[in-house]
Amino acid sequence: MLFFERMKTQRGEWPKTFEKNHFPDNARTQCWQLLSPKIRNFEIIVRILRHAVGVYKLNNVGSPSAYSSERFNYSAELQAFLHNGMDGGSSPQDIDYALTTIELMAQKSGYDSENAIDAVNYKLRLAGVGYKYIDGQLIPVDDEELTNDAVIPTISLLNRDEFTDSYNYLRQAFSDYKEGTSESSQNAIDNTVKAVEAALKIILKNLGIIYGDKDTYMPLIQKAAENGLFPAIASDKLAPITNELKALGEIRNKEGGHGGPDKKVSDKAVRLAIHHATANLLYIVESYLERKQ
Repeated sequence: MLFFERMKTQRGEWPKTFEKNHFPDNARTQCWQLLSPKIRNFEIIVRILRHAVGVYKLNNVGSPSAYSSERFNYSAELQAFLHNGMDGGSSPQDIDYALTTIELMAQKSGYDSENAIDAVNYKLRLAGVGYKYIDGQLIPVDDEELTNDAVIPTISLLNRDEFTDSYNYLRQAFSDYKEGTSESSQNAIDNTVKAVEAALKIILKNLGIIYGDKDTYMPLIQKAAENGLFPAIASDKLAPITNELKALGEIRNKEGGHGGPDKKVSDKAVRLAIHHATANLLYIVESYLERKQ
């Protein structure tokens, strides 16, 4: 870390919260500098973007008359698109285009690009950009607490349209936890369970498994187990797993949602509920995706 970066760190000037519609030009430059040496074929990325946007050329940069190298033509076209998009680079759409460009560059980077991608994530975080590259895609992050404490694979799996409600409940749980009042702590525990309930309901619906509209966490877990959502586990070994999953419901019953606004909920109980929920979600959603294959 350079001197000025160390000074900013000591003064606490790096952002603690992240924004979705935010990708400053210097961070785009840094990401380009890190990833472009790892790209062997810029043409593939450019053609994917041209087709997705619906244009013959992303911009006028890189015309054959201006450059002698065909590789440089595509590289220059992509670099200009990263910084300027279609509308100058600062509109929400152009920010999405820029992030898409970085995601594609990371996906198409060489086998030895792991360090570069780690550095890209670091630069995005320092710039307050609300995304992180994980498992082949940019996933949204809201604050350092969510990034550091949540199970990252869970956030990645929930970054699908079908699990939007589940992701939003989990994000709200972190927000409630940070607020720190007795009522918000209870809400945090309740929302962690709602995150799992929302995921279970969409999974059961997608699998054609009937459940009651008013079914809560424990009946939904039992319904999933009875209908073979966890087929890799022998039936005589399933009870401990099911009991572990049901434990989150017990945490809610004892600590969240039923104690009234004056009931004091410890931070460790809230953290346990959040980590339990993210671990359960990872197991449940992975089991569902395996069954779909």
